[in-house]
Amino acid sequence: MCSTVDNLFVAFIGPIGQMLIDEAREKWLASANKVHASDIEGYIALLAQQIENPARHAEFVARARHDVGFAHLHPVSWQTSASGIGHR
Repeated sequence: MCSTVDNLFVAFIGPIGQMLIDEAREKWLASANKVHASDIEGYIALLAQQIENPARHAEFVARARHDVGFAHLHPVSWQTSASGIGHR
């Protein structure tokens, strides 16, 4: 699941995304044991904090939740922005 979110994050942020992923993953893993599939929600939230544009932030969260299969828990509609993935 993390790799799915990671790939999407890099698509949104660009190449610097990998460095931010490494920092977020370390922080996320240090916070507690990850025993439930739903723990990925915290990881998505940590990465989303790095996206300053509110619309892009919301789009990333919604798409990441969709891609890992959690969109049905708290549905959020999303559409690809006119600028496309990879632009902040």
